[in-house]
Amino acid sequence: MSKKYTEIHVLKDRLREAGIPHEVQKANDGWQVGIPHLHPEESRISVIEHFASYGSAFDLLEIQFPDGEIRGFLKAETAFTLIQRIREKEHEKKETEDGN
Repeated sequence: MSKKYTEIHVLKDRLREAGIPHEVQKANDGWQVGIPHLHPEESRISVIEHFASYGSAFDLLEIQFPDGEIRGFLKAETAFTLIQRIREKEHEKKETEDGN
């Protein structure tokens, strides 16, 4: 991977270390990291860093939540924390639906 955008690589490494499933793909002149959803009816979490993403001029990330909300200008650690919180809520929802 190119190191033009460093925060996306920091996030990718944090996700790998935490054992969080994710996919990395090229997006424009940068990268997209997708985190699969736990519920088929929901979209995945998407984090991007490329020339048109919010914050890329400052080497910061943009995240799109499963509900479509977008936040930009995020450090990798902030994006990672948000991803962890979303996944925790998804797990709680799944456990509730499964009756556990």
